[in-house]
Amino acid sequence: MTSSFVLLGLLAQLVSALPPCRFDGNKALDAALLSEALVRADASPADSEAEAIEHRVQWILATYYDHGYVDAKVTPVRHEEPAPKVVFRISEGKPYRIAYLSIRGDEHRLVSLPTREGDLLVRSVLVRVITDAKVAYVAAGHRAVEITPLLRKDAERHTIDLVFDVVPGPRDEPAPMR
Repeated sequence: MTSSFVLLGLLAQLVSALPPCRFDGNKALDAALLSEALVRADASPADSEAEAIEHRVQWILATYYDHGYVDAKVTPVRHEEPAPKVVFRISEGKPYRIAYLSIRGDEHRLVSLPTREGDLLVRSVLVRVITDAKVAYVAAGHRAVEITPLLRKDAERHTIDLVFDVVPGPRDEPAPMR
């Protein structure tokens, strides 16, 4: 699967208005995985080269966040000589693990957590928890639900305390029978 994304990435660069790119500073995540992020970024419409490069930066960061690297930084640097290219300078930091995990306000027990204490903090898992919980609350008759992930970062231990704060909206009441 990775090789097909690399091929798609190369193809996207051929048809893209952006110059070729490379990565500098990536050690934990290889160039093939980061190239997959570029394919996703290039699928987003952009009005300018600067906006397209920003999309790429955001997708590279999302890929790092999906591997626990919440301190990752990406800086695009454009070079014109000897040929135009963009170098994404990456500072990875260290991966973060979940030290404490809790749900507050979920009296109906509709929020399920596919992660546990000790796991890497993965952005896409947090997004999925929130999305799935919103669907579950609406299916249970609530008009809406607010779910806020509250994070406390311990930079020395490279851990995150994570609490999902759940505030269900009002329930839809069935119409009275006549």
